[in-house]
Amino acid sequence: MKNIDALFEQCEKLPAIPQVVRELILSFNDVDVDTRKIAAKIALDQVISARVLRAANSARFGVSRRIASLGDAMLLMGFNAVRTLVIASGLAGAVKAPPGFDLKAYWKHCAATAGYAGWLARRLGLREDFAYTGGLMLHIGILLIRQELPGVADGIEKEVAAGTGRVIAEEKALGYNHADVGAELARRWNFPPEITQAFQVYPRPLEQAEFVPLAGVFYLADLIATLQLANVDKDDLKAGLPVELTSRLAADVDELAAALPGVSEISGAFDALLG
Repeated sequence: MKNIDALFEQCEKLPAIPQVVRELILSFNDVDVDTRKIAAKIALDQVISARVLRAANSARFGVSRRIASLGDAMLLMGFNAVRTLVIASGLAGAVKAPPGFDLKAYWKHCAATAGYAGWLARRLGLREDFAYTGGLMLHIGILLIRQELPGVADGIEKEVAAGTGRVIAEEKALGYNHADVGAELARRWNFPPEITQAFQVYPRPLEQAEFVPLAGVFYLADLIATLQLANVDKDDLKAGLPVELTSRLAADVDELAAALPGVSEISGAFDALLG
């Protein structure tokens, strides 16, 4: 199968996200968004509202007092932070595990990747909401390939286990990779073009004609999450960070390694969303 459209055409049902989440995705580039109207719509979804309030009161945000309503959350955390939590909650509720797929491990890695992407973006002066939301669904293409093409996915996993890079194994089997799938899904969900472009090129951020900083952040966050979840010590982690990429991002490897938060600290908000 060489055409990514064929994958989506055979999907009986794409992951479904609530209407309010769709509206929030569309609001990324809307400078005149009516936050009170959005808060009222979020409040109508009791599941998402409860998840967001639970996450907002987690240690990750360190607010000065307990947040009891979405209005409080907007006031104390800001619209961007609440929007990010609502979209994250919608994604968490939309993804279902195909047979044999370890959804718990998947979300653990996604949460860490999102947390580190947001952390990096904040340090580098990029949009934290773009980075966190994008980091959360960076590997959704892996899940969709597993869901729709289980036999092909089995072959890819065997190649990866034998030492072949995942992207190379996917392209050999399919003619495209999980990043292409994630970018296409993001496009269909109307994510901003900055995010969809970064999805598409994140596996090879230094090979593009024009460097995309957000793609570099995604690559680096994914790598850091992998190393941190493997309990690699600080020296080995620092040695594993790609110097050329960090230089293109105007980041210092020593400073990053020294300041890097732990996985539990960086993932706390999403863990609270999952309950």
